[in-house]
Parts: sequence; C-alpha cells; structure tokens
Amino acid sequence: VDGGKIKVGMTEDAVYIALGKPVEVLQQETQAGASTVWLYGGTRLREHRYWAYRSWGHRSRYYSEPYMAFDYSSEPYVRLEVVFEKGLVREWRTLPVPR
Repeated sequence: VDGGKIKVGMTEDAVYIALGKPVEVLQQETQAGASTVWLYGGTRLREHRYWAYRSWGHRSRYYSEPYMAFDYSSEPYVRLEVVFEKGLVREWRTLPVPR
C-alpha cells in the first residue's frame, strides 16, 4: 500500500490509501453480479501548431513573415480502472495515454 501499488483481493480502503480518491466512481451490474469501478485520471500535454506572423522593419519599410508557432494545452484522460466486487479488487488495468 505504501508504494502506491494495488493487487487483486485488496479492499476498497487499502486501494484508497494506496492511490487516493478516484476521479469517478461507476456502478455496473452483469449476470455475474454487481460491481463498482473506480477511475483514476492523468493529464497529458497536447501540442498545437499554428501559423503566426511577425513584423520587422525600419523607418518606413515594414515586412511581415510567417512562422510556425507552438502552444500546449493539458488534457485529462483515464489512466487506471479498478473493478471491485463485494468490496474487494476483482481486476485492475492501466490505460495508455491517448495520442
């Protein structure tokens, strides 16, 4: 628990201590029974490229030229799912960072 690692069979309390509060808690039910899914989030930086213009010149002559500019925004995503049945971890999986 101290290392932030989880295992099948752990209790909800142990997972909470190991990973903290989930971003979202979902309830689901199948023929096998009811289960609870905890979702944990991550953040990734997405690069945005665009054309911009810079001006330069002297006295009465000014010019502008295009250049490639960059900007970044952060995007949240689901990085980990933990599925509980009867209060115990049945399965868990990490998810890849979206492209």
